[in-house]
Amino acid sequence: MSETKKKIQVPFDNQGNQLGYEDYDCTMRDNSKFSDTLEFTGISRGRSSVKFHFKRANGCKVEMFATDFEQLMLAGELKISGSFDFCKRGSNYGVRRAGGDAGQAEAFTNSTEAI
Repeated sequence: MSETKKKIQVPFDNQGNQLGYEDYDCTMRDNSKFSDTLEFTGISRGRSSVKFHFKRANGCKVEMFATDFEQLMLAGELKISGSFDFCKRGSNYGVRRAGGDAGQAEAFTNSTEAI
């Protein structure tokens, strides 16, 4: 049985950074799976969500919901490589590890490299 996912568009600023919510000055892009290395850079709290911030290999920023970050925290990882896509929860957007075999096959990378 295949899982049907709702297609969403994700907001980005003019520098390619993923935004946590739609803004009047953003570009909406189709959600798609991508491979990258994300490095943990911080945490923020809004009115309705907690977000964990990551920097992509190209320097652009993405945000991850606390729900999707839980497994990374438990493993003590600050950098992760693999396949990712975006999701929407309420009116907020965030990155997450893509489901299926790709998400399970990729190994976590523990790194102490400087940002």
